[in-house]
Amino acid sequence: MEDQFELGREIDNLRRSIFRTKCGAGLLFICLGVGIFALWNRRVGTVDANELVLRDKAGNVVARLGQDSYSDTCLTLTSNHDASVASLCVDEGGGSVLDLHNLTEGSRAMLTPGFTIYEGTGKIRPGLMIHGPGDGSSNLVKIWLAPGQPKITVVGERQRVIWSSP
Repeated sequence: MEDQFELGREIDNLRRSIFRTKCGAGLLFICLGVGIFALWNRRVGTVDANELVLRDKAGNVVARLGQDSYSDTCLTLTSNHDASVASLCVDEGGGSVLDLHNLTEGSRAMLTPGFTIYEGTGKIRPGLMIHGPGDGSSNLVKIWLAPGQPKITVVGERQRVIWSSP
């Protein structure tokens, strides 16, 4: 007789367990259906901003996308403590410049298809400038494209031309 009661109790436990499993699976399917419906009706939005600034964990600015003081649109990447900077800017006059420089050593490379000079008047011609470390008077290579005649110039100490293409 005890075996029958034990067997009946086990059957009741199995029935409750099966019922709980069915309820759990049904709840899971309902949640899955709600999630699919929510994603199905999701709309991709647009974020409007004047400037995008990225900061590292210490709060230092490491990237900036926006307009500079001359209204040029620039993407500027900065290393920790502003030791080196890479910037890509496009100006309103249709020019652009890629400027890579190491602020601690004073080396710089600039590539441009031409851009407007704001400090003075006029435009910079298309070209490449590579400037080595130092006080600004040495280790300079310029490749400028004048209309109809490209020119390569290597400048040494005190802006003295070491070599120039014809």
